Order: sequence, then C-alpha cells, then structure tokens
Amino acid sequence: MKNKVGKILFGLIMILSVVGIAIIMVKDLTKKTDGRKPLPEDDLQTAIMQEMGTQELAGADSNPEVEEYFQALGYNTLKDDTPWCGAFVGFILKTNGYKISNQPLRARSYEDIDGEDLQFNTKVASKTAGVIPYHTVVVAWRESQSSGKGHVGFIAEDLGDKFRVAGGNQSNEVNDTYLLPKGRVTRVFNPVKSLT
Repeated sequence: MKNKVGKILFGLIMILSVVGIAIIMVKDLTKKTDGRKPLPEDDLQTAIMQEMGTQELAGADSNPEVEEYFQALGYNTLKDDTPWCGAFVGFILKTNGYKISNQPLRARSYEDIDGEDLQFNTKVASKTAGVIPYHTVVVAWRESQSSGKGHVGFIAEDLGDKFRVAGGNQSNEVNDTYLLPKGRVTRVFNPVKSLT
C-alpha cells in the first residue's frame, strides 16, 4: 500500500514538474518581440500607466498629483492651471533615472536633450523604426513651427501618418488618446539614463 501511494505521489510530482516547465517555456516565448526592441527593464510604461486619469481640478482648486509633477522638478509653487505636459514627461523620466531637459516645463526644450534620435518621415504614412511604445518621447510644435509653443509626450502607438501619444495636459488629464499628426513633429527620441 505504501509503495502504491509513493508511486502515485512520484507520478503527480513528475506531472507537476512537466507542467511547470511548460508554463516557464510559454512565459519565455511571450517575452520575445516581433523585431521591435524589447521594453527596458525599468519599463516607463508602468510609470505612465500609474498616472493615467490624473486630471486638473476646475476653478481655483489644484490637483496635488499634478503639483507633484512640478515639485519633483523643483517647481514648488505651481498649480495645475500651468501648462504641464513637459512637467509630466520630466516627472516620468526623472523618477525613473533618465535625463531631463534643463527647462523641463517647456515642451520644446526636449528637442535639445540627450537621446537616441529616431528618423521619421512626415510626408509618408509609414511606421518609424525604433519606436518603443510608452518609452519613446515625441516633441511637436503648437500653433506654428516658429511659435516656440509645443507639446511633449510618449508614443503609445505609431499609426503611420500620426502618433497616438500618452502624456499629461491632454484635454486637461493624463491619457493616451491624443492623436498627433507627424507633420507637426520636431523630434522623436529614446531617452538616455542620467549619470547622477
């Protein structure tokens, strides 16, 4: 009787071992990419997703979560009625160990920071090589190319003639639904880690 129970237990252990190995193999397969770069270990997407839905408050009130973006960059008195797309990008990059702009509240200042530039074509509806969703930064002009005004965010998806952007101050909130025509894009880059 003891021998039979031992054999049954041994058989169950063997089955569970095989199932465990199969699960590990399947998990490893799902990590493989379709030619795109794998997401970095620090995974900016997680940081961005944690902020999704953060909104400005109406009137004189100010959302402490948006104020936290400013504070992380050394701007302790600003409220959510200040344009904050640059503050959001700066907050995400800085808190994850990446270099940020010297003027992180100015969206267009991200045209000048260190990063791995990606070539994109504003005239052809084609995908941009090297884009890592929720990691690659996109900078664009607003009103006119010479206005100095702009928008900055993270590419959520490359749609050929436009990017779907994850960012702050998009309809007064953090979302990933903003569609940015590539004709307004001034720079696309993958950020680099800060040495400090």
